[in-house]
Amino acid sequence: MIETRPVTYEAMGHLAANMRTVDAHEIWHLNGSYPSAAIVDAVMVSDDKCAAAYWNGNLLCIYGCAEISTLGRVGSPWLLGTHEMDRHGLDLIATSRIAQSQMFETYDVLTNSVWAENRRSIAYLKRLGFTFSEPKVLGSSDVVYYDFQMTKDEYRDV
Repeated sequence: MIETRPVTYEAMGHLAANMRTVDAHEIWHLNGSYPSAAIVDAVMVSDDKCAAAYWNGNLLCIYGCAEISTLGRVGSPWLLGTHEMDRHGLDLIATSRIAQSQMFETYDVLTNSVWAENRRSIAYLKRLGFTFSEPKVLGSSDVVYYDFQMTKDEYRDV
């Protein structure tokens, strides 16, 4: 069973050292950051819904949501995972639905971008009910990304 806990410096360090390769590449392609810096930045800009998810004491991922617009109550959900996360994807869906529900208590829209090569993340986001844009180029590396989005009303229909 997946357990969520508050994010600690220990968890951030463990994630930085054990991040899924595809997540580390996505971070680098988007903004040229190393995993450790990206984790700290993401946690610092996130609201109180930021958490670490564990399976039998093993860190799977850290996730959160950062406000990107108060005008339309728009949040930007993110998740960075360890290699261990890939073994528990289906279990993570249930935990993620709870996190989505909590995010929609604050935001009317959730939106972010995902690297087109991050196929597992795209499949995971689709299972959560997010819709995707046409591919586009983001960041400094001319790498293809998709925007993904979900409204509170769409969440209720999932």
